[in-house]
Amino acid sequence: MGADIVNQAMSMGSMIQMAMESLVSPTITAVTTALFTAMFVGRKTEQKGLAGTKTTIFEEEIRTLLDNGRLSYREFNQIKNYLEVAEKADEFHKECGYDKVEPNTQYDIDWFIRFFDAASNVSNEDLQKIWAKLLAGETICKGCFSLRAIETLYNMSPEEARLFSEIADIVIDGRYIFYEMGSIGEEINKKYGFDVPSLRLLEEVGVVNALIAEAEDAIEPDECAGFQCGQYLLLVKSESSTALHYKMLLLTKVGEELYLAFHEEKDNYAYLYDLGKSMEKELNVKVGLYRITGYSGADIPQYDETVNLMDEKRA
Repeated sequence: MGADIVNQAMSMGSMIQMAMESLVSPTITAVTTALFTAMFVGRKTEQKGLAGTKTTIFEEEIRTLLDNGRLSYREFNQIKNYLEVAEKADEFHKECGYDKVEPNTQYDIDWFIRFFDAASNVSNEDLQKIWAKLLAGETICKGCFSLRAIETLYNMSPEEARLFSEIADIVIDGRYIFYEMGSIGEEINKKYGFDVPSLRLLEEVGVVNALIAEAEDAIEPDECAGFQCGQYLLLVKSESSTALHYKMLLLTKVGEELYLAFHEEKDNYAYLYDLGKSMEKELNVKVGLYRITGYSGADIPQYDETVNLMDEKRA
């Protein structure tokens, strides 16, 4: 029985080596190599720097650790899970472009060890994709995901993660959920899966602040107020001076971080369309819905004024 486990683990050692060699992103490869060196190979040899270790050491070192009984089969499973996450992160890196990584970035190995401790215990493929976005994001922009974000995600159940993923589709400006503007809000949010029970659950998870915040946008005849959701922009105009009073539920700091991992860009503007239609009906304002085509130097959304998606839907 013991020999079978060792043989299976040895086969997994070869698989791990092949998986390591299949990683394309030099940053993901370097971080993963250094991480395994620090956590496993480091038990027998001196730790090496982030970019200074070759992946080819793992087959030999794994065999040695197995022979010495210093690496368990459970740890092999953790390595397998982590590498599945790393391969998915590699794909995200490829989509973003490897040149997005700042040269000579000094990464915090402690962050990646904490990441490994959490992500290596996750075998659910959907959750692994979220963990992969954290890994890719941290290697592209050091510090964008905190240790608290790792802890919060690790404590999420698949159902809680699914709920937050759905809610991420209606988050405005990447930081809040539209709650109420007069009689507008409740029914629309329910339609898209956000109600009182889901609010309470996401509050317990730690990604939504249940305290209701209030805001006001003053609109002059030649101005407009804007609400961005994903790659779409809802602009509200009025023929006379007016003010939009509305309530919102802010994401927590961790919620804002995890939103970056949970949100997926979709070619779907139904939520903003429903919101805009209700505003036109209840507030006597003119609403335009546009696809964002890019951003100016000050991160101001750019769009084609001649293509109003509100008009297209009406037609």
